[in-house]
Amino acid sequence: ARAANEAGTPEEAMAACLERICRHGNWTIGRVALFEEGDPKGVPTHSIWRVSDRERFGSLIQYSNQRAPNPRGRFLGRVVGERVPVWIEDFEREVGFKRRELVVASGLRSAFAFPIIARGAVVALMEVFSEARRPPDAFLMGAVPSIASQLARIVEREQAHRANARMAAIVEASQDAILSRALDGRVLTWNAGAERLFGYTAAEIIGQKMDVLYPPELVADMHHRQKLLEADYPVAPYETVRVAKDGRRIHVSTSPAPIRDPSGRVCGVSTIIHDISARRAAEQALREGEERFRQLAENIQQVFWIAPLDGSRVIYVSPAYEQIWGKKCEALYRNATDWMESIHPEDQSRVIAGMNDMARGRPLDVEYRVVRPDGTLRWIRDQSYLTKGGDGVQLAYGIAEDVTDLKRAEQERLTQAFHQRDALVREVHHRIKNNLQGVVGLLREKMRKHPAMAAEIEEAIVQLQAVAVVYGLQSTRADGLVSLADMVEAICASAEGLIGGRVERTFERTSVRPACVAGNEAVSLAVALNELVTNALKHQSAEAGRKRAQVAVLEKGQAAEIHITNRGHLPKGFDYAAGRATGNGLGLVRTLLASPGASVSFNGGRSRVEVTLKLEPPLLAERMKARKRRAEHGTAAGTEKAAAAHTGRG
Repeated sequence: ARAANEAGTPEEAMAACLERICRHGNWTIGRVALFEEGDPKGVPTHSIWRVSDRERFGSLIQYSNQRAPNPRGRFLGRVVGERVPVWIEDFEREVGFKRRELVVASGLRSAFAFPIIARGAVVALMEVFSEARRPPDAFLMGAVPSIASQLARIVEREQAHRANARMAAIVEASQDAILSRALDGRVLTWNAGAERLFGYTAAEIIGQKMDVLYPPELVADMHHRQKLLEADYPVAPYETVRVAKDGRRIHVSTSPAPIRDPSGRVCGVSTIIHDISARRAAEQALREGEERFRQLAENIQQVFWIAPLDGSRVIYVSPAYEQIWGKKCEALYRNATDWMESIHPEDQSRVIAGMNDMARGRPLDVEYRVVRPDGTLRWIRDQSYLTKGGDGVQLAYGIAEDVTDLKRAEQERLTQAFHQRDALVREVHHRIKNNLQGVVGLLREKMRKHPAMAAEIEEAIVQLQAVAVVYGLQSTRADGLVSLADMVEAICASAEGLIGGRVERTFERTSVRPACVAGNEAVSLAVALNELVTNALKHQSAEAGRKRAQVAVLEKGQAAEIHITNRGHLPKGFDYAAGRATGNGLGLVRTLLASPGASVSFNGGRSRVEVTLKLEPPLLAERMKARKRRAEHGTAAGTEKAAAAHTGRG
């Protein structure tokens, strides 16, 4: 404790304690490892060693300096992880940490380490090593809490000193005025920002009454707010006026807060004062230029408007409102919500949400439709912003532009692009399918010429047929998805044609919308499903007669199950999950269906095998997303028809 208290820095205190522990305890070598604040599991930022022969222990020192404590280790990993002292009686009997070989090679047998914890975090650890084997020392273990506590207090004092220094630097460097005063009004502290804002130096103002900064009419307000702070009532930031040394009145935003003594009582007030003169000048300029803006607004084709943020009234709306909305400006002045009554019902919630965002200080940029009194429909882009009037009332202003012609042209362009893209995608899928069928034909020719390779070629044909099935199905849809039921049907029909026999199919769906396979997963699922169905037909005993299999598809909610049943039995030692006795085909299935959203299980008896394939997102496309994809391909034609229908009802 005395060594720690006599030290100037935490590092010096720890080094002094390490020296005394090593000397009085006859420890051969010792170290203090210091960590980045808040990161005790990283590489030490600095190590202090107490060692008499650096050459002998050089490898151990170098390794320790460059490595973080192993979180799974039994020595330093426990010290920083469990925050407990750890004693190693004999390293030759220990396993589980990387430094053991270096420790033993250096001729060391025993070690002891403990953490130093400050403000709830491990900031350092101390470790010592001995050449002799040592059992735990109860006296040393008992002294550790006191030693660690003394060192932690020194670290905490240093941390507090650094924090205070950082805070002082922040205050001094701030562009805002930051000051404090006693309850009797005397200025206690005064930063450089306050000197710049008010013109008083710290030497001039400290000890003087704060009243010199207040206009006479606001002195009473200052005392009122101070009483609120003394009574523990919060005082929100507010805008006001202060007086500089040269007599100038300065518009400021001020944020007062209480200063408390150690007992918790309010003993003063700290204040951050921000100069808002530039903003107030800009607002004044806005008011002075209002007439110029009005002249401009009267002659533009867009609707320019100004209103209080609460929407209680309309201050100004330009004449273009009558042309675009088809209503009189006078009606809007009488009823500030008249413009909203024309908004298409499907768009009103979006506009209201945008207005609520504006009330929270965010600008508005929204598109919506309005239905004019004659039933015609117009698209509007409304861009709105916030400002303050000369009286401090928050205002909203903006420009509403008729973008109907732009929307129509853009919609026509998108429709054409969608049609071109969809035609191209379907053509590509169709050609890929045809090319795959051509490859299948070539493989069949090879199989006839090379009977010895028939089995391998047939397996490739089966897999290519499955891929061709997927591309054939994708060529019929614009969204790139594949119906699960269509895929199963096509795979079963293909297997019947290739293997022979009969696959009995049943389909049951309790969900509202059919299950679809995500486009990027379709080939993998088709090849895996093809493998399972062809296996069900192929691997049946000769006495079973005509080859038969059953495939049942159940779609429920966001998931689907496929049950494939056939006569036969599983091989001896078969374990699909572990990959035992699965063969190449099922090995391929395990690989293809390893992604999230698919699981396969086998249930076999003496004469019957059932495979259950469970599917869910992301392998299956989520139904709402699939619906959205289909809706996107409705594009402009559907939008125009819907608008026309609404107009007809109007």
